Amino acid sequence: MKPRGVRRVALTLWSVLVLSIGGCGSDDLRAGSKIVIFLDTGNTGRSVMSEEVAKQFLAEKGWNDIIPLGRGVKVNPANIAPEKHAVELLKSRGIDVSAHVATQLTPDEARQATVILPVSFKNLGQVITFEPTTRDKSFLLSDYAVGKQEDIEDAWGKDLPAYQAALAQIDEYVPAALTKIHEAR
Repeated sequence: MKPRGVRRVALTLWSVLVLSIGGCGSDDLRAGSKIVIFLDTGNTGRSVMSEEVAKQFLAEKGWNDIIPLGRGVKVNPANIAPEKHAVELLKSRGIDVSAHVATQLTPDEARQATVILPVSFKNLGQVITFEPTTRDKSFLLSDYAVGKQEDIEDAWGKDLPAYQAALAQIDEYVPAALTKIHEAR
């Protein structure tokens, strides 16, 4: 017997994933939504900042056709907390990622994503090796966004100015990439 007020809902793997990441509700689960994965090594710095910049940009634009996710291609289970300076910079924008837990990209997520945007050449090679079927939808973030072939500098373990520089790159590339994806209906 079903408890009162409980409805049966058919959920896909992606709908469960999106509901579990926070910040996305059932309104975000539409047919035709584009899943964009921002990918770095450990999902504690650059991909976290990219995902949050993307969420903020999409909310400002009122675009609900894109679901941004941050993932790591090689998450270290001993290092799952967000990087201190990334937390600090996002907090200055009113974004709290202090409870973020690094999430490993899965083969299923990689296959189902619309676009995968690694932040470095190394991560681009890693995702294609990790899941070869992603070759035609994985692009270096800077190249996809504005035609530049440059890494978002890895600030891990560095001081605040290194994170500020990485976030400045993210601020340039993420909105440009999302605009391109949104306009490619």
